[in-house]
Amino acid sequence: INLLDTPGHIDFTMEVEQSLYAVDGVVVVLDGTAGVEAQTVTVWSQADKHKLPRLIFVNKMDRPDADFEKCVSDLKDKLETQPVCLQYPVKNEDGVLAINDVITLERLSWQQKDLGRSYRNVKLEPSDDLRVLQEKRNELIDQLSGLDDELADVVISTESFDNVDNALIERALRRATTQQKVVPVLLGSAYKNVGIQRLMDAVNAYLPAPEERNQIYDCFGLDKSPENLPNLNTLRPRILQVLRKGSISALERGPRVGGQVVETQIRLHNATIGRGTADSFVMATAAQCVQKLLSTSGTRLLEPIMALQIVAPSERISGIIADLSRRRAHINDVLPKGERNKIKRIMDQRYDPEKSKALKKKIKQLADDNKITPQDEKELNGLQAAIDDMNKAHDILEAENANLKRLLEKQSKRCKMDSIKIDPEKSNDIPYLQKKIDDLGKEVALLREFEDEVMKRCAKKCGSEGGGGGGGGGGNAGRAARGPPGKGSFSPDKDAENIKKILADRDALRKKCKELEELGCKVNQLEEKANEAECLTCNLEENLRKQCRCMEQMQCEMHDMQNYYENEVDKARGNEEILKCRCNQMKQELVAAKCAVQRAQCQQMEIEVLRNELRKRDTALNAYDCQFQQIMMKAKMFKAAGYRFLDDLPPDCSESCVDGPGEEEEGN
Repeated sequence: INLLDTPGHIDFTMEVEQSLYAVDGVVVVLDGTAGVEAQTVTVWSQADKHKLPRLIFVNKMDRPDADFEKCVSDLKDKLETQPVCLQYPVKNEDGVLAINDVITLERLSWQQKDLGRSYRNVKLEPSDDLRVLQEKRNELIDQLSGLDDELADVVISTESFDNVDNALIERALRRATTQQKVVPVLLGSAYKNVGIQRLMDAVNAYLPAPEERNQIYDCFGLDKSPENLPNLNTLRPRILQVLRKGSISALERGPRVGGQVVETQIRLHNATIGRGTADSFVMATAAQCVQKLLSTSGTRLLEPIMALQIVAPSERISGIIADLSRRRAHINDVLPKGERNKIKRIMDQRYDPEKSKALKKKIKQLADDNKITPQDEKELNGLQAAIDDMNKAHDILEAENANLKRLLEKQSKRCKMDSIKIDPEKSNDIPYLQKKIDDLGKEVALLREFEDEVMKRCAKKCGSEGGGGGGGGGGNAGRAARGPPGKGSFSPDKDAENIKKILADRDALRKKCKELEELGCKVNQLEEKANEAECLTCNLEENLRKQCRCMEQMQCEMHDMQNYYENEVDKARGNEEILKCRCNQMKQELVAAKCAVQRAQCQQMEIEVLRNELRKRDTALNAYDCQFQQIMMKAKMFKAAGYRFLDDLPPDCSESCVDGPGEEEEGN
């Protein structure tokens, strides 16, 4: 087994795309704590594009916050796939991860001492876990039996799920996986090597080998015939790559309605490219050649049925109609809508029963997948049936009109009248055909009157001749008396022939009248069918009108929503202006606050200077106080010595000196 490990980051999407060209199967690794993430959806769509079978491995299941059921539900909801769980996680009291195998009904446990290199499998004893696992196994067999005929035959013959062999389940699972009907889901922990051995066994057991994969052939090839191979060998690989890219790009957009062209093989027979020709010119030329081949080859291209409504300005309407007409669309009506025009009911006028069957099948599939409601399914089926009936009625009308034209020409020839000329523009007009039939009826009536008159004259002549012959005594004698028959004479043989001819004409006229009556019945039936088709058309038009009204209501709602959002945007812009003004005010206030802070800092510095000056003054005052105390001490000493100049001292000083002789003695 060769493994190509691709990174899961979004920046490496191109590397994943390139790797998918070289692989036969895919193992999608999910984070057990996060489930299906955005990049998982991208990688899954890439695998769908390459039609690769795949397995799913749910990693990090040893973590406490891992949720296996959430991952499985995400696979169903976000990826719209059909997962098949082959394993379920089990944790013991210590949080060690083990795995229950659904097919073998075993519990797999890994040894932590050797870093998960070995594991042991133990059959489960009868318990609740075994009963739940048996139910999961029965669900797996039931799901696979609906996808694999061999497994279904065994289940039907044994009438039990318990007697199905494990090898048979694995073979059915392999076939369903390679056909991309199911996706097996396994779990484990890559960091601790838990479940890795069983994952590799599943890759070997369920994913296809290279020779089992469907071979995908490139739609661009070279003509290797002896007369063209020398010319193609002179082309460089880069030029061939440019030609291939241009040819494939032409298939992305068809020549008629722009749909993708599939199941087409392009073969290059001869090419002459001048020196210095740009690659872009070569690519455009190859695309143009392929487009021309598709347009002129006469190949029937399957194109989608369109049903849409276009609203465009008046000056653009002619270009749009020309473009739609070039794409073979049928424009039913162009209605004015204010200053614009509305092109209504553009549909492909061709009716294809295969497309009708495919559309019915698609509607049924959508209903089975619960993507549309039963009411929507009923409306879609009714609309499709109305369209089919209308197309069938149109075909019947055309066939009946052709038959009427043929019968009218035939009847006109029988009556020896001039051929009735049917105007091609009125060939589908039933009243016009009815008028021609009425004219034929009048001609028949005139012929009948002429026939009756001739019969009366013949009968009268026959009666008179019979009476004359009896009185004359003999036919020959009477005839000889009259002489030879002239212009006005009566000849029995000739009159008998005339009578036979008239009778034959009468029978032909009666037959013609009968055919005309049958033709009238057919015309009545045709009118009834035309009325039914007209009713169906009216119903279809009514449904289309309802849809148009719904679309107009939706457009009005969209217009109201647009106005509402525009008002909200205007309000937001006004609030933005208010916020800008408020921000400017706050900026100004911030500048003022900064200036105030600076002034406060200056005042704080001035206060500090004043405090220093006060401290200096306090120090000076303390020094002055000490000097004063010394002076007072000296004054006391002078007073005690009897110096008279103490009388000249201030009163408080003299009092203090008088009151404190005892203290002076204690101090000494």
